Amino acid sequence: MSIVQLPLGECARFHFMKTVLIIYLLTFSALAKVTSHKTAGLEYPENTLEGFLYSLQLDVDAIEFDVHFTRDRVAVLSHDPVLDDKNCFQKKGRKLIISQMTLNEVQNVVCYNQKVKKNYTIPTLDAILSAYQLSGRNDIELNVEIKVLDKLIETSKRYKGMNHSSFHLEEGEMAKLIVHYLRKHGITSNILLTTFSRDLLMKLKGLKNKNEDFRYGLLFKGEYNILLYPLVKLYGRECSDSCWWPNWKSTYKWLVKNEIDVFLPNWPQLTHPLYNKKFKKIFQSEKLRPFEIYPWTLNENEQWDEYENYDFDGIITDLPTLYLDRHDNI
Repeated sequence: MSIVQLPLGECARFHFMKTVLIIYLLTFSALAKVTSHKTAGLEYPENTLEGFLYSLQLDVDAIEFDVHFTRDRVAVLSHDPVLDDKNCFQKKGRKLIISQMTLNEVQNVVCYNQKVKKNYTIPTLDAILSAYQLSGRNDIELNVEIKVLDKLIETSKRYKGMNHSSFHLEEGEMAKLIVHYLRKHGITSNILLTTFSRDLLMKLKGLKNKNEDFRYGLLFKGEYNILLYPLVKLYGRECSDSCWWPNWKSTYKWLVKNEIDVFLPNWPQLTHPLYNKKFKKIFQSEKLRPFEIYPWTLNENEQWDEYENYDFDGIITDLPTLYLDRHDNI
């Protein structure tokens, strides 16, 4: 077998191009940030200190958790405003509203997570932030979702007949409390504050000091419209996922105008035949968009495969270990 001798100039050029390609591939792969959703919510009980400590050991870029407030204004982790048989109790009928309970009452409840078959207790935000500081993993971003009263709550069958206005504090007060917690712990960077409420997001931005490096993200499903039900059923989708009309154009303009750092759209909408093409036209055609996009929540191999067909900056999953292992084996 003969060996082709490259002229010195061509050889140097070849190695230079090879180096550029490697740097490009490494840079490209680094853009896809992995978020452990609900503190690895399908590997450990969601929104728990146990799941948070586990997530800190992973090669993730961010950890997401949800915050509610007790009656005595203490921030605690929970996705839902109400503890019931879906997220806490093994028997039906019992319902406890977190915002109507004291911290002591909340911490005395031992819940059972049916998804991972484990008991858990509800941690405070103070405990999470303290664990974060002690971990030395300040390279991991904390995605703090502040839960608010919205159509997702109002249209849920779980909360039918309940006083929805009793589920949350006033948004301005929540904004001040969250910022207070972060400042108390001296954590003023690597924080992404997210919410479905545009008003709350702007209130949070208004509280930011010059020396703070908080980022802000809009969670999004669009406007709930029950008139979409017949059309949604034709595509075999559930109304809870798809009876939401997303005005992609006006949303894009709002994100740019208000200098929002991250857009977090609902994954089923992005892949739905009704909404997919327009989303791609508006959000994917602009290569220099001034914000990042992290869709939620992708937990299956098929979804992870489909994710590669989009120009996204990050992925949010309840199964970070499985996703990372899969990614390493590709």
